[in-house]
Amino acid sequence: CKIGEVNYKSRNTKDTRCNNFEIRACKVKPLRHHPDKLTRKSEFQRGYKQGRKYWDRHFVIYVCVNHTSTTRLGITMSKKVGGSVQRNRVRRLVRESYRNLKPKLRTGLDVIVIGRRVATSLKLQNAQSALFHLFRRAKIVT
Repeated sequence: CKIGEVNYKSRNTKDTRCNNFEIRACKVKPLRHHPDKLTRKSEFQRGYKQGRKYWDRHFVIYVCVNHTSTTRLGITMSKKVGGSVQRNRVRRLVRESYRNLKPKLRTGLDVIVIGRRVATSLKLQNAQSALFHLFRRAKIVT
């Protein structure tokens, strides 16, 4: 069924309101994943194998060319970083820092950010500064 198409199915009972037809809405399948995120294990594995590695106290990043017009972000971290609250806070910091830095980044790259335990104590400005320095070392800042 395509968008805007209406399927009619005859009913056994007569109903004057719908004139013996039942109108069914078509379901539109959502995208499998967000186009700006790395989500599949194979995408991360390719980044680890083919990408260049850069690190500092707070983060490790892998940068790999993806041959598309977008820059995609993947975030991982070990359970050694802390509980789920700490790990999710670091993810939010990385995501917000990336969102602020994205207009300055080159396109066509996969960037994988791995948070370290020290990153749980970072404020947003410090996280953004640390990621900016790593991106500058990786030469992906325009």
